[in-house]
Amino acid sequence: MRHILNKILKSKNGKFILFLLFLTFGGIYLYLDRPTVNSKADIIEINGTLRNIARELVYSKRINKTERDSTYHISLNEYPCKFQVSYFPFDRKEFYSASQIGDKIQLHIARQDEKYLSVPVTKIRSFSLTVNEKTYLSLDNGLSGFGKGWFELGMIFIPFIIMTILIFRTLKNK
Repeated sequence: MRHILNKILKSKNGKFILFLLFLTFGGIYLYLDRPTVNSKADIIEINGTLRNIARELVYSKRINKTERDSTYHISLNEYPCKFQVSYFPFDRKEFYSASQIGDKIQLHIARQDEKYLSVPVTKIRSFSLTVNEKTYLSLDNGLSGFGKGWFELGMIFIPFIIMTILIFRTLKNK
């Protein structure tokens, strides 16, 4: 076994195979870390008072940055965690410019994430966003934007398949 592993790692594709292995493990982590949300029954409502909004660029290296490249982390006075809102159907510019510290916020999060509400460094995905009774992201749009986890599954299986092909070619050639 050690001989085979050594042969794979010392091949011309060895570093790339190792990179693909780490990418596969990253995909597995993201998939397992993803909350299970199939319907509104898997969601709970959170209410609080706005303490801070942090706008973060997701694609910071792009030359032409757009509003779609941003995600928002919302801090509430009542919870030490941050709530992340990043779905495309919500009006980001108006939310960011119109919201003020002290505004009343209503969010919906996965019931599974309720245990993280008291963890300070945690970012919890929000499926809706209402500020002072004005809805910026409806629960239905947030749920439809959540998707089925295809990105995470792709991050697992595509590198795994490429890695498997490279390993078989490497072992066949030597």
